[in-house]
Amino acid sequence: MGMGFDFLFGIAKEEAAKTAGFDLRAGAGKGNFKTLAYEKSVRMRMLANISVGVEVCCGTTRMAVDYYFKEESTVVEIALGLRNNNTEFEKDIFKALLLKNAGHPVSKLVFLCKPGGMEKCKEPGRLAIMEWVQSKHGIMVEVYNLSLD
Repeated sequence: MGMGFDFLFGIAKEEAAKTAGFDLRAGAGKGNFKTLAYEKSVRMRMLANISVGVEVCCGTTRMAVDYYFKEESTVVEIALGLRNNNTEFEKDIFKALLLKNAGHPVSKLVFLCKPGGMEKCKEPGRLAIMEWVQSKHGIMVEVYNLSLD
């Protein structure tokens, strides 16, 4: 197994399976703490295994992507709330665009989300944004549910 996206995806799925009530909605506050704990456990496992491009800044903006695998030209965002109406979907796409504009190769942006996020991204608004990013900027957007089955 490579040490890029596939490796991260495996860790993210394992950590989701170990997290009690992972796919349940916990609401503001409690849900934020669960999300932060999950993201920290994934990050710690990634850092223990490889030197991974975490927190790569997008030019001078001081924004950062969650994971960047330069060899794969891939940005990965852990976006557990992607199934909700109000998310950071557009901001995460913009961060990938800024990273590419700063001279880093980016041809793919992957969102890892809780079940329901993939389906939400098939709605007309998000679908139009994903198609625009691919046609105008050459970045394919992919969305994967971290399903527990």
